[in-house]
Amino acid sequence: MEFTEFAGNKALQNKLRSDISSGTLPHSIIIEGADGSGKSTIARHIALLLNCKHSPELCYSCDNCKKVLGKNHADVIYVNLPEGKAQMGIESVRFMKSDVYIMPNESDYKIYIVESADKMTVEAQNAFLKIFEEPPSYAVFILLCESADALLVTVRSRGTILRTERFDFDTIKNYLIAENDRARELSTTSPDALSLAVLLSNGSIGKAIDNICGETAEQNLSLYRNCAEFITLVRKRSGAFELLSFIQSLGYDRDTLAAFFTMLQNAFSDIIKSKLAQEFDPLFYLYEDELALSARSFSNLFSLEMIEIIEKYRLSLSQNANLQTTITAYAYDVFALRDKF
Repeated sequence: MEFTEFAGNKALQNKLRSDISSGTLPHSIIIEGADGSGKSTIARHIALLLNCKHSPELCYSCDNCKKVLGKNHADVIYVNLPEGKAQMGIESVRFMKSDVYIMPNESDYKIYIVESADKMTVEAQNAFLKIFEEPPSYAVFILLCESADALLVTVRSRGTILRTERFDFDTIKNYLIAENDRARELSTTSPDALSLAVLLSNGSIGKAIDNICGETAEQNLSLYRNCAEFITLVRKRSGAFELLSFIQSLGYDRDTLAAFFTMLQNAFSDIIKSKLAQEFDPLFYLYEDELALSARSFSNLFSLEMIEIIEKYRLSLSQNANLQTTITAYAYDVFALRDKF
């Protein structure tokens, strides 16, 4: 059995290998993990394994494999969040309850892959409980969600929970360069932009791909450099007016200023963690020497208070505070804090 599309998730791969080789793959499965962490890929591989004519070795070329990969296999049914809806109502469950007792057309199994299962209403989950607990022998239910805790305990307890793992930096970067034309281009033309896209993904391949689409990678790199320059101004004890003038010169709108604040918070979080842990995954700093310089310049107490100040003004932005007032007050608060240390 091969997982040729998988990156990371080694423990989960081993779990599936064991279940499939022993014939103990459960009929009710919950896969939880962040967006872009491989949940849909895992569900698709389970569908392949249950349908491939050469299983447990996957050929990816038989009619069944091609249909599963093309999402047009009659017995692999995707149940999605209705368009324009924030929740999945009982209508989707009624469909599954009526359809599941129709025998498979082309396979020995009938597989239901429920996207955003944690968005099912309580009523829908309660209605779904019976078939999830005791499906027909040929039925397999795979629920995909960010957190199984969002499901009713009665639903969670009836399914086997599989958890995707957060991908490490090198795994994501290598995967992108191997699989994505835009990533390969950036690896040559702007390697810092590619590295930052991975860094900002928080361990999610899906988010990393989003971060390199269009002009996003270059925009994030520009934001990163502006944050680094602002930190340098703070390190050099620049005056409040100089700090204010710098932020004003950036011409940020509300959303971009909020992203600027988030990056600054991540930078000072990195500074703190660098002093407390020998190994950690940075949220901001691309280079160890830049982090080391900041760590020497700012105490943990200063960094903690800086994070609190930034959070205060991020909250103000979310509450529609005046942009100029927010920038001005922030610059003077940062100057006053720096004057204390």
